Amino acid sequence: MKLVSVLNELPIVGIQEGKVIGITSKVFVSTETRRVKYLIFNMIQNMNVPTAIDFEAVRGLGNDYIVVLTANEIKPFSDKSIHLESTVDMIGTPVLMDLGNKVGKVVDFEINEKTGEISKIILDSDDSFTGQQIISLSEHFIIVTDMPECYQVTGDKKDMIFSSPQECVVDPKEVASDEVDKTDNTLVLDQKILDLLTGQVTVNQTTSEDGKFSIDSGVTLTQQMIEEANQQGVLGDLVMNVE
Repeated sequence: MKLVSVLNELPIVGIQEGKVIGITSKVFVSTETRRVKYLIFNMIQNMNVPTAIDFEAVRGLGNDYIVVLTANEIKPFSDKSIHLESTVDMIGTPVLMDLGNKVGKVVDFEINEKTGEISKIILDSDDSFTGQQIISLSEHFIIVTDMPECYQVTGDKKDMIFSSPQECVVDPKEVASDEVDKTDNTLVLDQKILDLLTGQVTVNQTTSEDGKFSIDSGVTLTQQMIEEANQQGVLGDLVMNVE
């Protein structure tokens, strides 16, 4: 993962040219895909003329340089063909919760250096939200939620459907039962299961068949306990033994 603040002012090197061709100044994100679309930078020959390159043309996003194949992939910033109207510079954009509370402005954000996908936004209020919590992105506001699972976009991506929390909140017991591997009695342990179980309190004891592993009742679960239960093949039992 890369912070955009680290990318700004990084030199861009063209492989074909074998030299630095520009200095990064901004990162524009697509409002539709929520991924980096363009890197905006100034050419070495003319630092006062901003130019853009499609993120898909980037070959490498390192700690010291951004590498592209050739300067021929660069387009003028003002060129309408790159559709900057469907992108936004997220830095400084106000962030609202879906319940109507303003929580700050974006001061930085983190991206996947391979896909350009937003993994986290960081606010001037010291709050942060994951990319999955972003339900709306525009030049005016970024709207986030604590219940991203309650929002769904229809197939044409034009209409958003909201389900009540009672309908969309997932029961950890249902998640775990759906993920059981029938061959070895272990679970496909993903982050969702860990998040749902961590912090819950056991109401009954969970013990492995050989008796070498157990979690007593009244214990607040940690991620390590959950992972060990999965390794011992008793995570399904543990799920049924929480409040």
